[in-house]
Amino acid sequence: MCARCRCAIPSRCCVPSQMRMSWPSTLPVRSPPTLARFSRASHSSRTLSGPPNRRHSPQRQGAKLMAPINLMSKPGQQRIYASPLAWMIAVMVLSIGFAAVGGFGLGAIDRPAHTVAAVQLSFADRSDGAVDVIDARTGHVLQRVKPGEGGFLRATMRGLANERKRRDISDDLPFALERTQDGHVLLSDPATGRLVALDAFGQTNRAAFERFLDDRKLAAALPNTSQGERP
Repeated sequence: MCARCRCAIPSRCCVPSQMRMSWPSTLPVRSPPTLARFSRASHSSRTLSGPPNRRHSPQRQGAKLMAPINLMSKPGQQRIYASPLAWMIAVMVLSIGFAAVGGFGLGAIDRPAHTVAAVQLSFADRSDGAVDVIDARTGHVLQRVKPGEGGFLRATMRGLANERKRRDISDDLPFALERTQDGHVLLSDPATGRLVALDAFGQTNRAAFERFLDDRKLAAALPNTSQGERP
């Protein structure tokens, strides 16, 4: 029942009165943000988002890639030193390499005119793996090179002996070791005509052959009891 006209069915005159709304006299006005509110908002946003992940930031990754590499050992870490056996193997490999270079003729020079000292050498392999260096003129053993020793001497003589085998030349002719007037030490093979300057391989390797020119007393120390074939 309509409260206005007392009718059972509300008419058009009653509908506007029921749908009328009461509006406030003044509307709320939003105040402008203050500095305190702005600081609280920024602080809350940083709190929600959390600190930036510096570990995965591009600047951090670039710095990590460009970081210098420290090749030194860390504090408290024990340093690793090369063993004497490793040094011996390295010297032997270098000696064999030098001998191979001489086998290709890179250490060969023209024969000089003046020779102040010379000795004829022959080499014989023993059954125990040693090599006898023999004075071909007297037949005395100048040195007995034990297995594992004399890497440069062995490699040099093997290279000259292989050259003879390649040309089908007999091993009966001895090799010639000479010292020139200007101090050079030369090793030559009269059978093939190859001449090797031992000075090109360093003082240590030169001394391995030069001792046969200087210390002739070794010939009386060892008799010629070599067994086996010549290289």
